Amino acid sequence: MEIALKLCTIAVYILYLMEIIDAQKPCKVPNGDAGICINISKCQPLMELSNVKYKTPHENMYFHQSYCGGNEPRKLKVCCPSKSTWDTFVPRPIIYPHSPTAVPSAMPITKSPVITQVIPQRPVVAPVPVSETHGPRMAPEKVDELSKNCGKQTTASNKVIGGQETGIDQYPWMALLEYAGNELACGGSLISSRFVLTAAHCIISQYGSPIFARLAEFNITSYPTDYVYYDGGGIENITVQMVRIKKTYPHPQFSRSQKVNDVGLLELMENVVITKQNEDFIKAICLPERNFLPDFDALTNFTIAGWGGTANAVHSEVKQELSIPYVPWDRCRKNPDTQICAGGIKGQDSCPGDSGGPLMYEYDKKFYVVGVISYGHRKCGTEGEPAVHTNVYEYMTWIKETMRIKLNDHRSG
Repeated sequence: MEIALKLCTIAVYILYLMEIIDAQKPCKVPNGDAGICINISKCQPLMELSNVKYKTPHENMYFHQSYCGGNEPRKLKVCCPSKSTWDTFVPRPIIYPHSPTAVPSAMPITKSPVITQVIPQRPVVAPVPVSETHGPRMAPEKVDELSKNCGKQTTASNKVIGGQETGIDQYPWMALLEYAGNELACGGSLISSRFVLTAAHCIISQYGSPIFARLAEFNITSYPTDYVYYDGGGIENITVQMVRIKKTYPHPQFSRSQKVNDVGLLELMENVVITKQNEDFIKAICLPERNFLPDFDALTNFTIAGWGGTANAVHSEVKQELSIPYVPWDRCRKNPDTQICAGGIKGQDSCPGDSGGPLMYEYDKKFYVVGVISYGHRKCGTEGEPAVHTNVYEYMTWIKETMRIKLNDHRSG
C-alpha cells in the first residue's frame, strides 16, 4: 500500500513537472530572438497588441507569426519575447521576399515579384501605406453591412466543367480556415460581417476547432499578399485578412456517424472591415431566403470553389472552381430534405480540404449558398458517386436565431 502511494505521488509530480515544462516551452519570436510559448494573458506586449482594434499590416503579420498553440481564444499561446524587452517592444514580423514591404517603391513593373493573376485593366488603387514599425492605424473607410449587398462579385464567372483556377477576385465570400500548427483543412462562406458558415465536422475535427478565418485569400503559397498585374500596366497588392474566430457553433444535432446536420457557424472576434483596398475581394454570399430545391433538375449546375485536393496534391495552391450537376435524391439515396447531392462525374468533385465550403447556385445575378460541402466518396471524383451537401435552407431558422442571439449578446455586452 505504501509503495503504491509513493508511486502515485511520483506520477503526479512527474505530470506536474511536464505541465510546467510544456507551459515554459522555448520558442523563437518572429525576429529570431529567444522567447517562451505561454498563454497570451501572461504576455503583456502581445496582449496589448491583440487589443488594438485597427492593426497595421505589420502588426497583423507579427501577431499571426507569434502564434504557438491553443485552439480557443482563452487558451491561445504566443511566443512571448523576454521581459527585458517589453518596455521597448516593437512588432517586427518576418518579411518574405514576396511581401510588399520587401519591394522597393521605385522597382519597375518588369521586375515585380511573383504575379499570381492577370485581369483586365482598371484603375490601380495604391496599397495601404505602412512603416517598418508602427504604420498609421486606419479606421475603416466604409463599414458595410455585407449581407445587404450579398452574392455579387466584380469579375464575371466563366464556369467550365472540369475545374480551373478562379480569378483572384472571384467568389470573394470564400474563407479558408486555419487550425493549430498552421493547418489549412476546411473552407467556409462569409455570410455577414460577423459570421462564417461552414460544416460541423470542420468545427469538431481531428485538428480541433479552427482559430482563424482567412479572407481575400487566393494563393496560399504567397501569404500574406497576392499581387495583381493589370493589362495596361500597374500592380496592386491584396493582403489576406486574418480574422480570429471568437466562438464556434456546430449544429446541436450534428452526428458524424450518421452524417446528418453537418452545418455550423463561426463567430468572428470582430466585424470584417471593408476598405477601398479590399472591397472587391471580401463580400458576403446570400443565404437562401426561399427553398430553391423544387427548381433543381437534370439541367441544373452548381459551382464549388476552394483549396482542396487535386490529382497532384493534397491541397491546391490557388483557389479552384468547378461546375457540378445536380443529382436527384432518388439516385443519391440521401435525405431528400436536408441534403443535396451534386457531382458524380469522373475526376470532377469536391475533395478533402473543400469541406465546409459553399455549394453555390446563381439566381437573378446573385450567388446563393444553397449547400455546405459535407462528404463524398473516400476517393473523390469517383464516377457515379456524387458528393453530399447540407441543404442550407432547411437550417435557416437555426442559422438566423444563432446569429441574432449572439449579435444581441455582443451589443448588450
